[in-house]
Amino acid sequence: MSRHARALVCLVLLCAGITSASESAAADSAVSLGVGYVLEPAGWFPDLPVVSPYGGHLFVVGPVVAFGPPLGGLHPGVDPEEYTYAMYVPYGYGGVWDDFQNGRAGWWGLFWNGWLRVYRDPTSDSAIGDAGSFQNGELILEFRVDDLDLWAEWCARAGTETANLTLTGGALHLQVSPGGQPVDADATGEYVSTQLCDWQQACAVSWPEQIACLRSDVFLGPVQARPATWGRIKAQYR
Repeated sequence: MSRHARALVCLVLLCAGITSASESAAADSAVSLGVGYVLEPAGWFPDLPVVSPYGGHLFVVGPVVAFGPPLGGLHPGVDPEEYTYAMYVPYGYGGVWDDFQNGRAGWWGLFWNGWLRVYRDPTSDSAIGDAGSFQNGELILEFRVDDLDLWAEWCARAGTETANLTLTGGALHLQVSPGGQPVDADATGEYVSTQLCDWQQACAVSWPEQIACLRSDVFLGPVQARPATWGRIKAQYR
């Protein structure tokens, strides 16, 4: 088994909880983002139970595992092309929470004004250790990430993710929105840290900058009708 394959097996075992828990949601989503690699310097939020310093960010790359309507004609794993994604969202602010009565505590963070990009690549060359290889295909969907909220419990090393998105571009934008209008969307997901409560590495991976794995499902809102203009009305009767 190759080093790449061993690392993927390791990540699958590490993130088994988040993949199984989200399978039902993936069936209803427009884009199902597979387990991605959260890449940050060691000890950076959201790995250790501290708040990210101002100027930090969340950066994730990974595979797309499924598409749903109106993109159901794309079939990752079946089509010869490879589908991948990258997400970059700067950190806004965050803090800690506690529930002393039940002996629980954790942290949360809000990230905003970033982007999520989905690519289609005929070469199928994405590789652990090379973030650029997940971003070198044709840009087919581009979302603005208006805000993304991470919420986690200490020692569980797992958390939830919710985000508000807007589809703004990409080669398949018009397939989703024939008039080219932006489309509101939202995402939900889960992540698992690569470290356990004792801060010992839980799984050896071949990507030193990886601090967690994250998967998400993107749900598209209704496409808004294009506003009527005098120019469009005149064009209909020419």
